Amino acid sequence: MNNQPRADHSTNNISALNDNANLFALLKKQEQDYNDLLIRFNTLSKATSDAVWDLDILSGHMVWNKGIVGIFGHRSISPTKEWWQSHIHPDDLNLVLNEFELLFKNHKSRSRTEYRFRCADGSYKNVLDRSFILFDESENAVRIIGSIQDITEQVKHENAMQQQNLRLREISWIQSHEVRAPLARIMGLVNLLDDVEASPEVKEMLKHLSNSSEELDNVISNILKRTS
Repeated sequence: MNNQPRADHSTNNISALNDNANLFALLKKQEQDYNDLLIRFNTLSKATSDAVWDLDILSGHMVWNKGIVGIFGHRSISPTKEWWQSHIHPDDLNLVLNEFELLFKNHKSRSRTEYRFRCADGSYKNVLDRSFILFDESENAVRIIGSIQDITEQVKHENAMQQQNLRLREISWIQSHEVRAPLARIMGLVNLLDDVEASPEVKEMLKHLSNSSEELDNVISNILKRTS
């Protein structure tokens, strides 16, 4: 009777030791993951012209590399997530925050987000923010490291191309319809003259005119199809 409690006590000790060993191993892995991430952050900060940031989600402490000065001109920076959020365009802020909340909820570690960020002079730049999220053993997001790239010129070029394509479609539509109206009248007139008695020379001229009209009509139809 005296041996049974000692056996239970021994079993409990072994179980506790196993739990502690597992927890220790998990903490060591988390520490190693963080150290690896910190090394990558420091390397990236030195090797890129992008604005690299590191956010401790629990404390709200946020640090930047020199890219925040080079790209946006900010020399006076508050090391908080509130400072970062206050410089995101008001129309984009909820989209950005919702994107990160969704990533946290689904335990996704990588993100690509486009938004507008305010410069020191009050203007905005279009940016691509590529982020890496670190989770703890309970799958809670604890840290984010991001790299912000200025894509303003790319966005301007894309918008300009869209506007140009829109203008081309409008011009093509107007020109094709302005040309098609008189062309339809010419084709109708050719059809009427085709039934009239005329010399072979006139008939040959009408045939060429009819063929040319049909070719032009096909060209207009193709323009409308390509620009619709």
